[in-house]
Amino acid sequence: MGKVFRRLLPIMMICYFIAFLDRVNVGFAATQLNRDLGFSASVYGFGAGIFFISYFLFEVPSNLALHRFGARIWIARIMLTWGIVAALTATVVGEKSFYFVRFLLGAAEAGFFPGVIYTMTLWLPSEYRARMIAIFYVASPVAIAAGAVLSAPLLALDGVWGLQGWQWLFIIEAVPAVVMAAVFWLYMQDSPEQAPWLTSEEKALLIARVEEDRVRTVKPQQLSLGQVFTHPGVLWLSACYFGMCLSGMGLALFLPQIVAGFGTGVGWTGIITAIPYACTAVALPFWGRYSDAHSGSRQGHCALGAAALAIPLALCVFVHDPVVMTLLICVAAFGVYAFAPPFFTFSSTLLSGTAAAAGLAIINSVGNLGSFAGPFVMGWIRDTTGSFTIGLLTIAVGAAFAMVAMLMLRRESLT
Repeated sequence: MGKVFRRLLPIMMICYFIAFLDRVNVGFAATQLNRDLGFSASVYGFGAGIFFISYFLFEVPSNLALHRFGARIWIARIMLTWGIVAALTATVVGEKSFYFVRFLLGAAEAGFFPGVIYTMTLWLPSEYRARMIAIFYVASPVAIAAGAVLSAPLLALDGVWGLQGWQWLFIIEAVPAVVMAAVFWLYMQDSPEQAPWLTSEEKALLIARVEEDRVRTVKPQQLSLGQVFTHPGVLWLSACYFGMCLSGMGLALFLPQIVAGFGTGVGWTGIITAIPYACTAVALPFWGRYSDAHSGSRQGHCALGAAALAIPLALCVFVHDPVVMTLLICVAAFGVYAFAPPFFTFSSTLLSGTAAAAGLAIINSVGNLGSFAGPFVMGWIRDTTGSFTIGLLTIAVGAAFAMVAMLMLRRESLT
């Protein structure tokens, strides 16, 4: 297991770091982008969120293709196309082109995250997955924290060679995805059987452990794709994840603008925006290990993460002090990421084979429709009321729903 962790985690984390950075860097560019192109908060929120509409449409086909062709080829393909499209964001000239490029970016990236989760089911038994997912998931808050800090010098390139700062940001941050596409294709193997870095005894042991775990945790089912779409567990968990994504992405894509409202300069805005996600990155591996050590309470761990997101967001409406609000947002950011490791570990044990690949993709894609709704709601409320804090109170409802739904969850009702 140590060999698997050391071999797979670094490259998966680097890829997810790049993917998430290219997904959310529009939030760091927003102040300049909105100013230069005359976007309102509603236009920005819709464009930032439309990424998740195409993500939803292409997620299941992409994960089924990964199941057929293998992670090595398919994830490398995903990375290459998202890198190219991410760079094209620098060519945006107005609302329509902004919407179009963000839609293409969602289509290009679709399938990456559930593809990685599905790939983990081929390499690790379930009792190891929460800690691996937690460590892998660290790449996401690190991407936001690093992006917040890196954005300031990139935006400061405003006017160099006739390009705006936000154009430089999109171009430079797209390059690593193209590079890592080649690295992933050369480095990755699809399953333990193909791993030259495992001995024959280690391969046999690992394959036996994974199969034993699958038989123990997954009820044998022969399901068509249509039956997966209507599976009670898939529907229930999709709804829970929708609520979390609505709250989490609504916060992430507007946080730089919320912090800018504190009256800080561009440099301090990046540093303050990074603080909640840097703290989360430190705490998340410990949370994943704790969840694996108490694996009988996955639903309770999910509910706790949802509560840690919902309650601070709701309290922000009553707080006007920047320091206190930053502390609340630190707790909320941890809640976003504390939910995911136990949630996807639990989700990965519902189904097996092609049905598991499709089910994970459905949960992730339907859930990520909340990532469209969250920024859109935040933008609309900002334009309507002039307040970000009311928007935070509104999107807190999504996490509150996820908390209640996970507390009500009984595994026997999901089969």
